This record gives sequence, structure tokens and C-alpha cells, in this order.
Amino acid sequence: THKRSLSQNLVDTAALAAGHALDNLSDWLDRPTEKQKLERVQSTRSQNYQSEEEQIEQKKNVLEELSSSDVPRDPLISPMYATDEMLRQLPPCYLVGCHLDPLLDDSIAFARKLREAGGQVRSLDLLPSVPHGFLNFTLMSPECRDGAKLCLLRIKQALGIVPDA
Repeated sequence: THKRSLSQNLVDTAALAAGHALDNLSDWLDRPTEKQKLERVQSTRSQNYQSEEEQIEQKKNVLEELSSSDVPRDPLISPMYATDEMLRQLPPCYLVGCHLDPLLDDSIAFARKLREAGGQVRSLDLLPSVPHGFLNFTLMSPECRDGAKLCLLRIKQALGIVPDA
């Protein structure tokens, strides 16, 4: 069989995720508006003056619609849906979690699942005092810069440029 490169797999995964997102958003985007453009502007302005009950009802409707959306359970989108066999085939993993990240529990749960399946977790680093997306703040925060340096070290270790500590 033909081996696929990492970049081919990443492209396929991104395309699959984008397709699922588009499928779930298309219902909202394709709905007829039934209002003229000027009426929409006017109605947007009037939403600021909705009663509290109307605002609660509107939020409830949005939540109901979101909860009824189809959530893909594809291991190429989330490795949490991967079988143990798939997880064992992964290369050694270096995971970085952030103390202020809403996905911290997911990172820890994935590391546990990977180990229990027989996969290799080389490291699970927890960065204190940095948020999800901390790499975007490296110019403003010494903690984020330190986190970026740790990520670079883990990449070098994964590539065999420097030995694992």
C-alpha cells in the first residue's frame, strides 16, 4: 500500500472538519430571510429593547438548535473517538496543556486514554498562568514566551534533534 505523508493526512483532516462545519452551518446560512434589508436593520436595533423574557426565549431557541445539530464522531477530527488500535499506531506524543485552558481536562483525558490503549505519551506539560491560544501572546507575555520555547523543545525532541530529557 501507499504510505501517506503527514501533510496529506493534515489536509484531509482539515477538509473533513471544514465539511462537517459547513454541513452544520449551511442550515443557518441557507434559510430565507423573509425580511427586506432595511427591515432587518430596523429589527436588529429593536432587539436591544427586547424584554428579559424575550431575550431568554431567544437564547433558549438558539441552544435547542445547537443541541440538535449533528456532532461528527470522527477520529480524524478528534482522537478521543479513535479506537485503541488507532491510538497504538500514533507516533510518540508530546502534549502541552494550559492551566487556563477550557480544554485542559480534554488534554489530560486524551493522555490517559492514549496510555491505556498502549500508545506512547512522551510528555504532558502543564503550563501555569497561560490561556488557550497562548502562542498568539508571545510578544506580550513572558509566560507565553516560555510556553512557546517549551513547545519548540518538544518539537525538536519529537524530530530527534535533541534527546528526550
